[in-house]
Amino acid sequence: LCKETIYRQNELNELLSNNNNAYVIIVGDKKSHNTNSLYEIAIKYTNNVIYILDDQDNELNKVIISDIKTVIIASGTSTPIEVVNKIVDKMEAKAEKNKGKVWFRCY
Repeated sequence: LCKETIYRQNELNELLSNNNNAYVIIVGDKKSHNTNSLYEIAIKYTNNVIYILDDQDNELNKVIISDIKTVIIASGTSTPIEVVNKIVDKMEAKAEKNKGKVWFRCY
């Protein structure tokens, strides 16, 4: 595993150990071992996890922001940052629409 992959896995473990009420969005190819590892870490802490390929995935429409305080977006190392940024934009728009306040943590 590369340093960046280990960092992302450790960071996700730490974030979720302190906040298991977060909603987690895992972004990346489902064939990716590294991204699958992020998903496996997330489901150890919470059932509020979706695993999507990109910002066009319909699963994003199912996220209800009004009940969520923290959204953690973790992506595989090969996922373009532009895709992650588009997901953040969509989630912020949902929060605004529902008058919710959401803290994002992306990596």
